[in-house]
Amino acid sequence: MQGKKLFVFSVMALVVNQVSGAAEDTPMLDEVVVSGSRTAEKLSETPMAIGVVSGETLKRDKPKTMGDAINRIPGVSWNDLGNERHSMGIRQPNSTNAVYQYLEDGIPIRPLGVFNHNSLNEMNLSGSGSVEVVKGAVSSLYGSNAVGGAVNFLTARPSLDPYFSAGARYDNVNAFRRGDIAASNTWGDFGARVSAYSSRRDNNNWQMNSKGAKDSITARGDYLLSGTSLLHSVVTYSNLDSGMVGSVFENDYRTRPGFSYNTFTYRKDKTMRANLVWEGETLANGQTTVTLFGRQNDHSQLPSYTISGCTGTGATATCKGTENNNHVSSLGLDLKHQQDFSFLSQRLIAGVYLTIAAIPIGAITSPSPAIMPAVFIPAMWPLHRKPECATIKRASTIPPCSRNMKYRRWRHCESWRVCAMMRSVTTSPII
Repeated sequence: MQGKKLFVFSVMALVVNQVSGAAEDTPMLDEVVVSGSRTAEKLSETPMAIGVVSGETLKRDKPKTMGDAINRIPGVSWNDLGNERHSMGIRQPNSTNAVYQYLEDGIPIRPLGVFNHNSLNEMNLSGSGSVEVVKGAVSSLYGSNAVGGAVNFLTARPSLDPYFSAGARYDNVNAFRRGDIAASNTWGDFGARVSAYSSRRDNNNWQMNSKGAKDSITARGDYLLSGTSLLHSVVTYSNLDSGMVGSVFENDYRTRPGFSYNTFTYRKDKTMRANLVWEGETLANGQTTVTLFGRQNDHSQLPSYTISGCTGTGATATCKGTENNNHVSSLGLDLKHQQDFSFLSQRLIAGVYLTIAAIPIGAITSPSPAIMPAVFIPAMWPLHRKPECATIKRASTIPPCSRNMKYRRWRHCESWRVCAMMRSVTTSPII
């Protein structure tokens, strides 16, 4: 089968590998990637710098965190800030700037414009078949957040034969424990895979207020409609609840580095993503991919870096801070077509990406005292507007703030992108 026949878009690189049965056995330079042009091509022929962590490497090394996986790629630095919080650097210093796009099967895990540098804690690494990192600007393909690069997690495809795995790990220094489980099989034209993991970190370890809990599961199903068309779907759910350690003074760092002045700061992320993909040969030497997707991103945090103006001691201590509580629902369509031409071995790739997000802007609810040993004064304000009266008080409940009470109930955001590219390609086989 010639290279121009084996083209699919982002989400289907692993399925092509299933058909070929050769992806994990080929040399690195002959590995097929999809993130550089949103179509399958040899890594050696991609006009972009792309680093790859293969599925074979993920199975062999069983990385504990995202950093354990992608930090092995030259030019990529994932800095652990605790409980999967992180900063990122791709061919530039680590930062929390909105310059990278995080993707699952080529689809942003959050709507464009809703950036958070900790977005990778919403991923389920155990459900990934490989990871591709584009080292450089790819805004034309993935939107404005990708001005510095993109990290694309490709979900693991169903296995041809029955497969089951289970594992556990324990780290007594960090009081960390984790369990993983995965199962997969194919029955005729239908294949399915489920991958999940659950991790816990106790608060009683070398670092105060560093407790954490995460549950994540990914399910994928592939159905072969005909010899030229395929239907598949992926559903991912992730729930993170963790403490957030604060900064310390130099003397604390030297004498008690695990100390935290903040015992009530936290971060919570709950995510649900689903997509349905159809792809098939619609024209001679032309393939179309249609992806329908939906995302629900719920984020809440009382970050340690906003705590200031503390007065008093013990139970009467009062501090000022900011609580972020954002909920974003989005639906989208990603339409792509690739057409190969015999004239000068040209290939045309064109596509349309459309997403509509609904962002409720409203009340910040008070955390339960059982969850956080503090009482938060609720405030209401438009998204991205800093509250003027958010206060933390470790004492009795006090009246709510009266300012910033007017707000819009919903804000609708539409973003769309149309792009096309043409380039010369080889006609030699890619497998």
